[in-house]
Amino acid sequence: MVWIFLIVNTLMVFGAVSSDNVNIGGPIGSVHKNSPFVIQTYYGVMSLVCLLMTTAFMNATAIRDFHYDMYQFVFSSPIKKRDYYFGKFIGAATIAILPLLGVSLGSLIAPFMPWVQPERYGAIIWSGHLQGIIAFGIPNTIIAGVIIYALAVIYRNNIVSFTGAMLILVFYVVSSGFTADIEKEWLANILDPFGFRPQGIIAKYMTIDEKNLQAVPLAGAFLVNRIVWVSLSIMVLFGAYFRFSFSTRTEKTVKVKTTDESEMPFVSSNKSYQASESGKYSLNTLWYLIGFETKSIIKNPTFIIITILGLLNLTGSLTSFTGRYGVDQYPVTYDVIDSI
Repeated sequence: MVWIFLIVNTLMVFGAVSSDNVNIGGPIGSVHKNSPFVIQTYYGVMSLVCLLMTTAFMNATAIRDFHYDMYQFVFSSPIKKRDYYFGKFIGAATIAILPLLGVSLGSLIAPFMPWVQPERYGAIIWSGHLQGIIAFGIPNTIIAGVIIYALAVIYRNNIVSFTGAMLILVFYVVSSGFTADIEKEWLANILDPFGFRPQGIIAKYMTIDEKNLQAVPLAGAFLVNRIVWVSLSIMVLFGAYFRFSFSTRTEKTVKVKTTDESEMPFVSSNKSYQASESGKYSLNTLWYLIGFETKSIIKNPTFIIITILGLLNLTGSLTSFTGRYGVDQYPVTYDVIDSI
């Protein structure tokens, strides 16, 4: 699975660097297609695209022993809780980072294709690859991985893990509403867990020549964003460590009351069973099934969680576009519809 994701990421970046028909993260304009700035941006975008991939790795690692009922043997073996908990996380996080290296592989292979235009490419500058891994690849994998791993190892439920991944996207979407207002850029810098907002704010003041020669420096608001979110994720990781129980849960046994057949009264009936006519349309049956299925969906925990996250996402979008560049903006119909 790891190598499949690596190949997919390599092909996606290869297509974006070697062709104008493939676009990742928006147009790059006159900047070299293999410039350090572009490579760094691709690392950020692919870390977002690979969020579900990271979720799959972290979730499978965290609950594998519980899914296959092997945790009783593992917990009774001579292994420490610290080694079990952090060992599984570090291993899963390392594996989750490997597919992101496809960004470098794709961008290094693409310029040598016979159909490319040589003037659209510059020299290979390794600092862009290194900056992409340090600024986006490793931090974003750790941030997303910690939240997903902590939820999975505590609740041991697939639904909760993928819901945690969706919750990360809520912060990302909410932060986008504050980038249009210069006075609220600091808030966008803090709320974005992936680091796109501070990187984009710094990049808009860079010239084309600067983008061709260097990546966005990991300094200022960009550095603060990375430190804040990585620090929060580490705190969550240690908090979940103390919350994690390294022992088997006591399961309640349900006693089934057996009834002696000799004590059961015999009831005779002369009525014969009449089977319902198959294929006959029944309006009452239709409405009953509609109501039954609708209630089962509405009462499902997955539906409730997704609905709550959707409302949080929408609320953040509707409350964040209060103004653009010093001009008041009101929640008129077309703006509200566009946010929805």
